Amino acid sequence: MTKKIGDAYVVIDDMTWPLPGERLHDVAWTLVHGRPTDKDLFTAAAVMGAYNQMVIKDTAKKRNYIIREIREVCNGPRKERHAMPSDGVGQTSTPISEKASVEEGAKSC
Repeated sequence: MTKKIGDAYVVIDDMTWPLPGERLHDVAWTLVHGRPTDKDLFTAAAVMGAYNQMVIKDTAKKRNYIIREIREVCNGPRKERHAMPSDGVGQTSTPISEKASVEEGAKSC
């Protein structure tokens, strides 16, 4: 189950994940060049925890699931897109999900 919490977080299967976007860029800038607030530090800790979870603990399947859920919260449900062969005879369409994932992932919440 996925549930968005405000504009900053999403809960996916009982785990809270920070949402990507301009806000995280602003927090990173503040951590390096400014005076971070407690909220900035909490956000940074959430991002580090999420990164650690995805890279070290999650399987590729779970990591892809989490990323897909986060992108759906940010961009809306993904539509399956297909590329048709040039002649279209005797062949089925081929998903171009790699390209679609990259393009959709470029958006932010």
